[in-house]
Amino acid sequence: MIFQNAELHGVTELSPAGDGSFRFHRAAAALEPSLSEGGRDMNTAATGVELRFVLHSGKARVTLVNERSDMPLMLMLYYGSVMAGWQSVRQYVEPGRHTLEIDAPSADFCAAVRRGWPDMRYAPEMVRLVFQVGRARIVSVEGDVTPPAPDMAPARTLLCYGSSITHGSLSILPTNSYVVRVAEALGMDYRNCGYAGNCRMEPEMADYLAQQPFDACTLEMGVNVLGMDPAEYERRVRYLVRRVAESHPDKPVFAIDVFYCDDDLFGRGRAARYRAILARVTSELALPNVHYVNGLRVLPDARGLSGDLVHPSVRGVETLAANLSAIMKAEMSR
Repeated sequence: MIFQNAELHGVTELSPAGDGSFRFHRAAAALEPSLSEGGRDMNTAATGVELRFVLHSGKARVTLVNERSDMPLMLMLYYGSVMAGWQSVRQYVEPGRHTLEIDAPSADFCAAVRRGWPDMRYAPEMVRLVFQVGRARIVSVEGDVTPPAPDMAPARTLLCYGSSITHGSLSILPTNSYVVRVAEALGMDYRNCGYAGNCRMEPEMADYLAQQPFDACTLEMGVNVLGMDPAEYERRVRYLVRRVAESHPDKPVFAIDVFYCDDDLFGRGRAARYRAILARVTSELALPNVHYVNGLRVLPDARGLSGDLVHPSVRGVETLAANLSAIMKAEMSR
């Protein structure tokens, strides 16, 4: 969406917070009553959000509100696909209201990086402020800015729904999530619909995702609902996969179950049961654009886990992204 001559990527709508700032809604605000309390919270978080604009001269002044009182919020500055230098790549928003000042890339810089990287996905003239996972509100974007032209980003989009692993937890940097890495491998832009702790596959969420534009879609299903009744899990994944796939019959949809986790390590068998359910459901649906992906093909063992034995470490994110990219490329080339 467009906000004050800038694009808020990953945001569907804004609502006034009452102090001159605006709260993000990643999916439509009307969807929130059907979500869990945590899901509503995640819908107004900054996961997958970027502020994108072209700065024609001078500096841009971006004013934000950091809702946390105990720590700064970090954004990462990119010029197109190029990460800014160490002096400016980290942009910190202190608790409360804070204004960032962003410089425009020079014409010489843009020309040089185009020569050295002719197939970059994002044009270097486009400023990208990539939000860290956290809570922020936007107040204003000031300066000689305009929204980026459509050809400054990839025309195709990868839509990803899932848990905190999709959301980017423990990827450390917002640009290191598997969503971003897989989109890079496929030459696409991305839309991150990760809901940390709250990927509960509600029918209303399925209906919303089915209405969104995409060129490929991943549905990561299972780790947030390992305590759910298996019959209810089956009903939800069946509806989600069918609804999203049938709404985009010419686009590939990848149905992914539980990655390797503590349930496997301790031999509880719950994850294995859910994997079997999703494999059977996708087989029974027999939709030509649906591709079942066993989570163990993507993250196969504990070498990719962090200390909680659920979330991938940075190494695990790299493994996950590489394996999933290879699977998706192979299926999409058939």
